Amino acid sequence: RFFIAVRTKSGKEYEPSSLRDMLSSIQRHMNRIGYCDGISLITDASFGRMREVLKSKQKELKGQGKGNKAHRAQALTAAEVDKLYECGQLGLGSPGSLLNSLWFYNCTYFGIRGGKEEHRKIMWGDVTLHTDSNGLEYIEYQERQTKTRTGADIRNARDGLPRAYTNVENPAKCPVAAYK
Repeated sequence: RFFIAVRTKSGKEYEPSSLRDMLSSIQRHMNRIGYCDGISLITDASFGRMREVLKSKQKELKGQGKGNKAHRAQALTAAEVDKLYECGQLGLGSPGSLLNSLWFYNCTYFGIRGGKEEHRKIMWGDVTLHTDSNGLEYIEYQERQTKTRTGADIRNARDGLPRAYTNVENPAKCPVAAYK
């Protein structure tokens, strides 16, 4: 009944993922106060009907257009990236712009998420410098465990290691130069 009836203060429906988050929060609270005694709302068979109702409600909300990530971040345009180089936020001109550039290249070329956690876990040797058969230098990223690739499913791996090649046309925007 809760998942069918719950609404925001203004009376609007919640996003589908918010309903699942509520279930997890209730479970955490019950665990914290010692109410559960090993019972799991998320996995126990006795709560199967509740999970079916939750899933049905999420599908209904999805059908109404909820959960479509309307507020997700917009990709930077080439002009916006150029502006970041022009104003010195990206580039090789200062320690700050170098760090910003490395962060930007890690996100762009290696798919490392923008938050700090994945960047902080990078260790020396995860990014290595190589030269291809044509003599072009590139850096390659050996990925560790991530939010989406936890290691639990060995088939969930990239087809190849991500690479960032030397920018011969514009050395000021070169990921290899920033790495060096």
